[in-house]
Amino acid sequence: MFARTLQRQGFWKARATENGKGRRVFLKHDLYLGGIYVEVMNKVAVVRIHELGLVRVFKRAKALRTFLAELEAMKGRLAVESPPLHALVHLSDE
Repeated sequence: MFARTLQRQGFWKARATENGKGRRVFLKHDLYLGGIYVEVMNKVAVVRIHELGLVRVFKRAKALRTFLAELEAMKGRLAVESPPLHALVHLSDE
């Protein structure tokens, strides 16, 4: 159930992460949030966002969906509050 939820949200399954214990890793990169990694084990999903120092554990796919929706909303607020990209990047003629 977690895998389907993550794939619908645009996460990719990392290669060579499955083992006999049922551990799978999904990932997604976002411009504002950085790398979002989700480790899916038998009955839990662990979300890690290293740039924010965030780790959350979910036992239900619905709670994970809600959390990912909140992340998307937060990303929208980050986009409004952060300076435009052209202000951050200085292109020289050299």
